[in-house]
Amino acid sequence: MNKNFLMVPSDVDWGDLSDRDIAYSYEYFGGRSNSDMQAEYKKNINERCINLKWMPETVFKYYIYGLKDFIETADFGLFAKTSSVQWLFDIFSEKAKLQEDVIKGVFPDFQDLMELIIDNYQDYELDIESRDDMQKKLKIIKLNLV
Repeated sequence: MNKNFLMVPSDVDWGDLSDRDIAYSYEYFGGRSNSDMQAEYKKNINERCINLKWMPETVFKYYIYGLKDFIETADFGLFAKTSSVQWLFDIFSEKAKLQEDVIKGVFPDFQDLMELIIDNYQDYELDIESRDDMQKKLKIIKLNLV
């Protein structure tokens, strides 16, 4: 992992808090470590992942590792197991299409996890269609980053 992603983002890193999406993300994540955020992911994985999508680049590059930690730790709340892995693929595939520079530096740290999820899709309570969708997304991510 890039050592620049080890420090909790500063208020300056958050940028324009008059942007409603950024301000809403800041409300939950601002000043908190990835360790602090594990309970928030467990409470409401969908909302926290929506927050991730709207974060400024530097902030996103820090907090996306918290989602990775959450998935790898496997201390899921209700529905979080399936949702967390689906969100991981959705976030990366969307960023690969629209903001490839944002994920280019972090994707190598996530590729093995994404492949593990696909290979063990049943462990995440995913059906075959979801697995196939994730395979397609991973292929798109790789194509957009070369």
